[in-house]
Amino acid sequence: MMAYVPPSRRMANASAHGGSTLAGQGVKLAPAPTVRFYSTNDMQEHLGHKTHTLIPDTATPTDLRAIILFKDQHPDWSASHKIFCKSNLDLLRGPQLEEKSIPVFMELPFEKKFEFNGYWKVKHVRWVQPNSPELVGYLNKKFNPPTTPSRAGRRSAGKVVARTEEAWKKALEREWAIVTLEKDASRLLEGPPF
Repeated sequence: MMAYVPPSRRMANASAHGGSTLAGQGVKLAPAPTVRFYSTNDMQEHLGHKTHTLIPDTATPTDLRAIILFKDQHPDWSASHKIFCKSNLDLLRGPQLEEKSIPVFMELPFEKKFEFNGYWKVKHVRWVQPNSPELVGYLNKKFNPPTTPSRAGRRSAGKVVARTEEAWKKALEREWAIVTLEKDASRLLEGPPF
């Protein structure tokens, strides 16, 4: 019977052995992935666009190239892998969107850096109409979330800094989309696209 080896030690041993075996025990492991962090400038340079949640492809502007998840902007991400977005929504209307494997990057808490979070596929898109009760509910959830450590710096005298009436009005006038993503199981071991 093999002894249990924690994942962190498995990766370290795999790297030390060139991804071959774990301390001669015959267990084949992949080399440890390289963790790379990207600044906002790095993201813009590699993607060729200002950073929004949905990033178009520079060669084919109607295709979705990447998704960037900004911290504290997608309250349903942790529980159900849903993102809530308003910019570049035409990228979600393309044919065969569900078949496309899309790199996802997440902004790190307390930093202005992004980390590659793997390849994901769009499972479902739900359109939320302007000025609808559903939109009001989602915006309220987005703009007034429960307190988390990463939101602590945005607090003033113990209260969440409220959105202005103008910001609410602009947000309510737009169509939004709730996009459910699922991890692309065929690309679990692949690294970032750049």
